[in-house]
Amino acid sequence: MNNIKLIRVKQKVGSGVRVFAYVLVNVRTKKHGYSETISVDVTPIIKDELLSGVPEEDLSKTTPLDDKTNRFIATADANRETVTIAAGPRMMLGSSIRNKGVGTFALNEIIRWMIVKYPNYMVDVINISSSFLPDKDDRKRSVHFFSNFGFNFKESGSEYEGTMEAVLCMNLHEYLNRGKIDEIDISKFIRELLRERYMIEETIKNQGRLIQEHEVFRHKAEKDKFTSVLINILIVMSALFLLFYLR
Repeated sequence: MNNIKLIRVKQKVGSGVRVFAYVLVNVRTKKHGYSETISVDVTPIIKDELLSGVPEEDLSKTTPLDDKTNRFIATADANRETVTIAAGPRMMLGSSIRNKGVGTFALNEIIRWMIVKYPNYMVDVINISSSFLPDKDDRKRSVHFFSNFGFNFKESGSEYEGTMEAVLCMNLHEYLNRGKIDEIDISKFIRELLRERYMIEETIKNQGRLIQEHEVFRHKAEKDKFTSVLINILIVMSALFLLFYLR
């Protein structure tokens, strides 16, 4: 199965909201032997600078388009009757699209698949380790992130270090955050883009015609001016000739 979705990532600016980016989410499932894997690839296709012209981050920094970590993966094993969600370095988002609701949308796709297809399968624990996340605040955010989907945190070792547990897939649930993202109809989005492109092309054509008409008018005005000057010269010369002749 291969399913492509388009989401619009929103961002608050003062009392209003603007578009931060449009993101393609490609959901794929593949069976191999007694297991099935779901992968969710996240690809930002339009950065906020292109839409709003409001500079927000240093453009020299790495962008999500260059980041190879924008992927979420889970595997169901029929022999063990378990589902394992890849975590740690195998499940990360580029730094510039974190905390925007994109990761939540991606993991929702996996959680939905787990609940619908494998509700009675055990869920492997997800380790929150200081070896991968040495910063306490990063571990705290990870715990909060997984808790949104029904995982329970069991601390062991350093602060916010331990495991996220859910026991069965049916114990999990989706977490929606419409304040940050909207899912968009791709066909409608493409039609709007094509319509806008057509309007831009028509505007350019109209401007071209206006420029041509202006050039024609300018040439005509210059010709009329030249004719007027020539007539005035002829009149003056005629007057001078008559004055000289009459003397």
